[in-house]
Amino acid sequence: YQAVFASMYDISSFAEADFETYRGLRTVCLQGQLRGFADFTRLKELVFTETKTPQVVYLGIDPVMLWKKAGYQEEKWLADLQESIGTMITENNGIPFEITLPFPKQDYWLELSEAELTESLIVYQKTVDYLSTFDNVVLFFFGAQDWLICNPENYRNEFCLNEKLAHFFLLSTVCDKKFVVNSES
Repeated sequence: YQAVFASMYDISSFAEADFETYRGLRTVCLQGQLRGFADFTRLKELVFTETKTPQVVYLGIDPVMLWKKAGYQEEKWLADLQESIGTMITENNGIPFEITLPFPKQDYWLELSEAELTESLIVYQKTVDYLSTFDNVVLFFFGAQDWLICNPENYRNEFCLNEKLAHFFLLSTVCDKKFVVNSES
């Protein structure tokens, strides 16, 4: 492989062949491998070896899931984020990390209480703020696209795009670098 795509949310609509078609990189998609901070440490050990290092790492990071794993404690969340994801990025600073934050369909957001919504948005922003400090990280977020999140036909489930939109996503983000976010956006 030349690239790895691992995510905390469902990426079953993304075909490994699409990465080769659109980016020219043989890519391994690791479905369902990431559930918490420790999984990023295991991913680092699996992917970055003495004999094999990918040219690009694509990650799907769910800030809210990580927030819950840290027991809703900001100091623990930040320490765990730095120790797991931050360490992986820092130790491999010559390798680009293209990270996408989840963009669930509108129903997900509407089911949250006002307090949960506010907390989720704050955690997303803090994640963007932290990950934006790395020179080898590009962050993507589609969630501000009403045409996407408001149409349930665009999704296979709450977090997973259908195959047609997965292709659009790859072309727009991985290839064209659209929908980039940083601490100012």
